[in-house]
Amino acid sequence: MVKFHPSDNRLLSGGWDGHLKLWNQDRELEKSIPAHNYAIYSIVFSPDKKLLATGSRDKTIKIWNAINPEFPRSITFENLGGHQYSVNRLIWNEKSNSLISASDDKKIMIWSIE
Repeated sequence: MVKFHPSDNRLLSGGWDGHLKLWNQDRELEKSIPAHNYAIYSIVFSPDKKLLATGSRDKTIKIWNAINPEFPRSITFENLGGHQYSVNRLIWNEKSNSLISASDDKKIMIWSIE
């Protein structure tokens, strides 16, 4: 999974190792963050570009500060009744500022992110 950062010239990638990687405009690795326990399947930015969300095979959704992605908030089955299987796709709804997730558990969930 690869996404352009909407506010600057960085690139974000998430791979099978569960790391969220930030690359500069010269394609040099700036930072590699052990974000998830398994593969990252989805990376999306909030409409205001201040947050980003990652979804993973480890069944979690993590919400990050988009400028300095450290210390995320986690959405899990245990803490918020999240998904029970891989989180495959995330979409951030611009009109409602809600995060929509789809999973192998055959559920689509809508999250209010503040």
